[in-house]
Amino acid sequence: MKRLAVTTGLIVIFGTASLAARADIYAYTDSAGTTHFSNVPDNSRYTLIARTPSVDPAIPEADAKRATTWLARSSSFDA
Repeated sequence: MKRLAVTTGLIVIFGTASLAARADIYAYTDSAGTTHFSNVPDNSRYTLIARTPSVDPAIPEADAKRATTWLARSSSFDA
């Protein structure tokens, strides 16, 4: 369950990052229980846990405009 939460969090973070920050995410858990993450798997213990999806360049711009509009309107409801 913990791994699923970490994976989901990483997908959200990297899915909303800019296109320049795109990277697949690999992980493995060592014998001490420490989970290691990398975008460059340097040995066979790493497995792919999150592939950064291809993003239409127009979508982030539209999302930014929508967020800006929402934030501007939301200020009228703050205490």
